[in-house]
Amino acid sequence: MKNKIALLLIIVMSLAITSCTKDQEEYVSLNSNEITDNEKNEVTYRGDMRTNYPLNTELYTYDGYYIYNYYTKADLEKEIIYYNCDIIGCKHNDYDCEAQEKAKRNSLRSYDGGFYYALENKVYYEKDGKSILLNENDFATDFAEETRTMPTEIYSIFIMEDSNLLVGGVNFYYILDPKTKEASEPIEVGDITTTSAAIIDSNRVVLSNINQETIIIDFDTREVKKIKDHAREAQILDNMIYFLTWEDDVSVLKRCDLNGENTEELVRGCYQYSIVNDDIFYVEFDKYDVLYRYDPNSDKVDEFLNLEDVDGQSLSITPPYHFTDTDFMIISVSNPIKSMKEYYRVDLDGSNPRYIELSI
Repeated sequence: MKNKIALLLIIVMSLAITSCTKDQEEYVSLNSNEITDNEKNEVTYRGDMRTNYPLNTELYTYDGYYIYNYYTKADLEKEIIYYNCDIIGCKHNDYDCEAQEKAKRNSLRSYDGGFYYALENKVYYEKDGKSILLNENDFATDFAEETRTMPTEIYSIFIMEDSNLLVGGVNFYYILDPKTKEASEPIEVGDITTTSAAIIDSNRVVLSNINQETIIIDFDTREVKKIKDHAREAQILDNMIYFLTWEDDVSVLKRCDLNGENTEELVRGCYQYSIVNDDIFYVEFDKYDVLYRYDPNSDKVDEFLNLEDVDGQSLSITPPYHFTDTDFMIISVSNPIKSMKEYYRVDLDGSNPRYIELSI
């Protein structure tokens, strides 16, 4: 009898342990941008949590499988770009196309298997085909009231260090907690359009505008401080601000501290750039078909990618955009013959550049 009772207790304890194990479906590594699902034994990309959003690159996001922009998605395994539409037989050339409807969303940003996005003056989170309204903005600047048909519209979303969202409209920004749906009071940043944004930490952001001013917003103190004039495309690396400026008709890459002081000249001739890990990739003003890599620690410059002769054509390169914790970059290029953008996937060491084709 005692043996039977002991056996029964062992079985009950085993079932309890198994039940606890099944309930714990996911764990998150603090040292990684990936989530591991124990039951499925799959690795899922945590989210597009970049620090720097240079000019023209915020249209793209990555969810671990596809890179999305407004109309298309790129399958990185098959290396094919599709229209972001699942309608059978769709020609993707009218407003009934799903891709046309999805293109109305602003600043798609992947996170935890879903996406944040803005539509008109609302911020949503979409996962498994279901959208949840997180915030509806009713704030507008005087400038927006005078110049925009929808002055409360949201144009940009960035994911900050603590997973809160930096939400931007026409000349204003606020922080949104997606869990509680609570938003901070918006902060106005002047009557000039923002061209780039970089996250310093969970409370501070550096912005550049079309007037070539670099400013820092501190959401703790609610201070907006201009730290540089004649500076564009500010980005952050190791608590230093990198930016471009014109000198004697030459575009120059420089850096300064977070107070706008201790400015150093780094690369003359740098026209457009992006920061990938600890390196800076750039093109020169009159030589768009060569991508250079600059190491700010050693001051070394080398030729990273040369597209001077691709099937007899010289292709103009846009500096790469790189998504959090990935081992590749995506480079968009302009083909003068096709009159359209083309895309290359390149490993971080510059090897194995692959053309991504557009499928219709």
